[in-house]
Amino acid sequence: KGIKDAGIAAMTFASSAEITAGAEDGKPIAPDQLKAAGIAAMTKATGAEVTTGTDDAKYVTPKGIKDAGIAALTKATGAEVTTGTDDVKYVTAKALADAGIEAPAAAAAAIADVTDAGADSANIISALNSLLAAARTHGIISAT
Repeated sequence: KGIKDAGIAAMTFASSAEITAGAEDGKPIAPDQLKAAGIAAMTKATGAEVTTGTDDAKYVTPKGIKDAGIAALTKATGAEVTTGTDDVKYVTAKALADAGIEAPAAAAAAIADVTDAGADSANIISALNSLLAAARTHGIISAT
């Protein structure tokens, strides 16, 4: 028996109009119809094009990234965070915890409440200075 006798329908390709409309999901697409629909073939960016970053019509591959000299991202360990000498690696929440750096809320909770400092301004100023020091230590605000 033939395909028709087996009840298998003939395959019909999507037209360029159907491709452009994007309304037909049951038909395969032929290359000539992609071209007729005005859809350009995708082109890879070279390493030089990745470096210059001036062409947003091309896609980037891992090889293009490597050829552009872009290094892979590396996580910092807790020890590296504590040392603070590597500004190339990225920091994760685990690395901060391993370095003994508390989250801002925990750091703030360790400081006495300003209302507990009493009515005298010296105690309030001392409490605020402690809060500022903790915020600077934990990188919440700049030291300058």
